[in-house]
Amino acid sequence: MTEADRLILRALTAYEAGLCACGHPRDEAWSPDHDRSNFDHVAHYETGPPFRCFACAALARSTSHYAKAYGDDHMQGAYWVTQLVPRGKTIQT
Repeated sequence: MTEADRLILRALTAYEAGLCACGHPRDEAWSPDHDRSNFDHVAHYETGPPFRCFACAALARSTSHYAKAYGDDHMQGAYWVTQLVPRGKTIQT
């Protein structure tokens, strides 16, 4: 790893440390200036319609089926990788 790589990773770590769980910068997302209930707010957050991540949906189905088949005890340490598979094909395991 080069020194430039280390600097980029340090910068990314610092940037991510300043984010809220929603992905917005904390200093912006947590500011009273953006609180809709604050009479003097300068802006506020709203949501648009939801979107669906089909990779996450596939992951949720797999984890749910696995937990039902094997029980919650077998979920510890179990990880799945989602792959985009062309129509009519299946993942080769």
